[in-house]
Amino acid sequence: MICKIVANGGRGVRIEDLLAILASTGGFSCLVAALSEVDRSPLDGTSLAIVTGKDGHHYFFGDLPNRYLIESEFALLSLALGAARAFGGSVSLDMVHQTMRHVAGTVVGGEGFGQPQLTAEHRPGDLPFNYVRFLWPRVLEGLKLYEVPPTQAPVAIGFALQRAIEAGKDAIDPTLAARIAIECAVPMAKVDPKRIASPEAS
Repeated sequence: MICKIVANGGRGVRIEDLLAILASTGGFSCLVAALSEVDRSPLDGTSLAIVTGKDGHHYFFGDLPNRYLIESEFALLSLALGAARAFGGSVSLDMVHQTMRHVAGTVVGGEGFGQPQLTAEHRPGDLPFNYVRFLWPRVLEGLKLYEVPPTQAPVAIGFALQRAIEAGKDAIDPTLAARIAIECAVPMAKVDPKRIASPEAS
């Protein structure tokens, strides 16, 4: 489904865009999974905290979304980094932590949020926020079709990321593939879902 969305005429799919779409929607799915847990049983402020950024928007931080994003064996980025490492990439958790610190800084500072720190050559065709805003409903349809519950969506998309990294290993260095995934997933795990439901509020 994603390949059809990003296919570029007769040239097929640009691997940077495929990775960015999967990582962006996958990052957002981590927050959706966390919020589904909160709906069932309220949690303390360290598990999920809402921060108002300098831009006036709400952002979500805490241990719970991070567990789906990176802090478990089958977390979205754990799967992506594992695939990159398996195909010769040089990756580490510090790459994720560096991006987390940068993203937190952009929330406080109000500039550059969700703009991947990548060279122009390998920058995706659109911003992660726009990928989520326009494509999350279609990804959600696919997840519902296969009866994937919210708490399993990051795993499902993580496995898709693994396959994309494997399929693209000859076209793009696995380390760079992991970097694209990190740069897109981390900020989208913090975006207020109301902004996705109401794009005019972006």
